[in-house]
Formats: sequence, C-alpha cells, structure tokens
Amino acid sequence: MEKIINIVNKEYKDFEIWREKKVVRVVENTDDSNKEDFIASLNTAVRVFKDGKRGFIYISGESYDEDLILENLSFALKSSFEDEANVLPVPDIKDGQEFKTDLTEYDGRRLRNKIRPILEVRKEYPHIKKIERISVSGEEVDIEFYNSKAGLAKQKYQKYSLGVVVVVAKGDDEKIEWDYSISDDLKDLDEREIFKKAYQRGVKLLNSSPSNTGRFNILMESRSVCDFLEVFAKSFIGENLYKKKSLFDEQKIFSPLLNIFEDPFAKNGSIKVFFDGEGFITSKKNLLSDGKVVDFLYDNFYGIKLGKKSNGGSIRKNVIVPPQNGYTNIYIAPNQTGNISQRINETEELIVIVSLIGMHLVNPVTGEFSVGFDGYLLKKGEFVKSLSQSTISGNLKELFSNITEVGNDLTFYGNTGSPSILFSGISVSGV
Repeated sequence: MEKIINIVNKEYKDFEIWREKKVVRVVENTDDSNKEDFIASLNTAVRVFKDGKRGFIYISGESYDEDLILENLSFALKSSFEDEANVLPVPDIKDGQEFKTDLTEYDGRRLRNKIRPILEVRKEYPHIKKIERISVSGEEVDIEFYNSKAGLAKQKYQKYSLGVVVVVAKGDDEKIEWDYSISDDLKDLDEREIFKKAYQRGVKLLNSSPSNTGRFNILMESRSVCDFLEVFAKSFIGENLYKKKSLFDEQKIFSPLLNIFEDPFAKNGSIKVFFDGEGFITSKKNLLSDGKVVDFLYDNFYGIKLGKKSNGGSIRKNVIVPPQNGYTNIYIAPNQTGNISQRINETEELIVIVSLIGMHLVNPVTGEFSVGFDGYLLKKGEFVKSLSQSTISGNLKELFSNITEVGNDLTFYGNTGSPSILFSGISVSGV
C-alpha cells in the first residue's frame, strides 16, 4: 500500500486508494462429480480529484508501474466530466483504525463436511431424481483503504454460503428447484434445512396448471418478496432520488406493517462493511418506518447534490469499477407479534407464490409490473393444486400498500431479506 500511495502522491493531493485481497475456496458436488477450487485475487482501485473532475483506475496484482499508473490517471481525469460535486470525500475513519469480524480457520475438509449430511439423507426424499449441484464456499476479504485527508483504515471479514439445486419428479413431470443461505459463521449454515426447502418447493410445484383469473389474496414466500424488494429498494438510493427515478417522489405512504432497514452488519446478508466505499463509517439505518419513508442512502457525490451528508451509501460491488451510490443488505423487518399462520388457515382461497419469472420487466421508476409465477393454491390452509403459466400484475406502490400480514420468518437471499408476506387483492391472470 505504501508504494502505491507514494506514486499517486507525486502528482495528486486529493486521492483515495482501495486495496482488496480476496481468498475464496469452493467445494462442489453433483451426482456425477465433485471438485474443489481455490481462488485468490488482489486488486487495487485509485480515484483522484482535481479541478472539479475525478479519475479512476484499477490495478490487478502487486506490480505497480509508476509511469503507467500516472499516465492512466491523467487520461482518466481528462476524460471525466466536470462537476462541483467531484471533490474528495472527507470520511470519518481514523488513521490506523482496524475493523474485523471473528475470523475462523477453514479448509476444504470443513466445507466438504457440510455436503456429506445432504448425501446421507437424500434417500429419505422419495421424489428426488437428481442432485444437480451442492456448492459450499468460504470467502475471506481483507481491505485496506487510504484517503489522503483521513489516513489509512482496514477491515477484514469472512462469509460462507451453501446452495443446493435439485431435480424432483413424480410421474411424467419434473421440476428443478434451489435454495441457499449465507452466514458469517459456517456452523450457522443448516445444510439439511436448505436441502429440505429446495426439495419441498419442487414437490409442491409438480403437475401444475394455470390459475384462474381474478383478484386473489397472495402469500409470497420470502424469496419472492426479495425479488420485488430488490427493485423497490432502488428508490432509497440518493442518485435515483436526485434523477427523479424514485417511487417516493410523491411521499407515498405504504402499509403500516412495512418496516425496511439497511444493515451492513446483517449476519445472513451477502455484504459486510464497517466503512463504505468512500471510508464513511457504516451503521444500521431505518429507511421506512410503519409505512413512512424516513431516510435515503447518500454517497458523497449525491449527498452534495441533495444538500445532505454521506451516510455510508457508497458501495464497491467490484474493485474494478468506481464506487457507486447504493445499499449493503436491505430487508423487511419481521412481525414478531403477528399471526400469519392463522390468517392463512382462515382464508377461503389463497395463492402461495414460490418463485417469480421475468423480474427484469418490472419498471423501477413507475413501479409497474407483470410477471409470471410458480406456486400453489390453498383453501383454508389446505393444499389444492400446483400453479404455473400464470401472472400477477400491478404496481409496486400498490403492492406494498396492500399488506395484510407480515411473517416472522426473515430470510436473506443475497443482500435482500424478507419474511413471508400476505397481500390482498392482487390481480392474477391464468385461464
């Protein structure tokens, strides 16, 4: 780090350097084979600021060619747009600060031990045709960040993930289903439960047929709500607010049961950051409280544009691209006092949505959507039939206003999380 700092400091006064070392070990098993991969990478990103412009480059590996670095920075700076908000962030990290989670040693053997129980219990599941893939991985990330006005800070963390893809069959029909989970601790990944979820989903979707058309009460499983939340959450990003691409321009009030948080420390979220992509200390934030929007996410650039201070809203999804305004882990809070099971058992007809199809067609600016789904029909809590070749349509603003109950089964998929949610009066098209 010292060498790259000295090189950049020769030409620039205002700059930041993000150096990320990542080690990933993956163990994968299928019915046909198994393999193990070990991937190590080191990437360095540099941003410089001068005369209302900003330049960005990245370097792979540990070799730093001074002339090439300065030449590329000069070119990047000249190619940049000029804006008064292009100024070096002055973050609140302290020089010499270090952050890290409780780190544990792991190897291929520990990862393989998470796969073995699945192979042992598969014979207990009669409709399993094939295990398409079981994958378990461990990732250790070591970050050094230098800001020419704030100094050097470090953060280090681990994440583990386990995913299962299965093929289930009954008669002439078969389905592929999946589930996965992420945690800070390998011990917290329940391989049997992940396998069971994937299996049960697949079985419930076998021998499906289209739904009737009309308006229905809908229960979305956590995974489906997360798909919608991923689009809905973009409206909390300051950049989209500034560009009038947020659903919240009208200060829309949503269901009072809806509470949304952004949490960079969420144990089961895929992201872990103690300071953001620009060095600002991160914290858990309540973005939507009892149906009312109470906060947005700002990085330095769009914070300046909107007259706000950065609140840790700068994300580096990949070192090879500049940091951007975004969120870490975002989730809908569970309702610990509700009784979603009772509502399900009392509802005359209820469609349970297991998975959504065509989410790329959801408009994040207007909120309009029309997407396919796989699921099943319940009558007073009893299974009736599997559903497919059907669609739900509407608007995200209406969807998140028509919540009648929120479950307490908060589950993360990547960096979005949600419990199961019961919605009323959703338009369904089938036959």
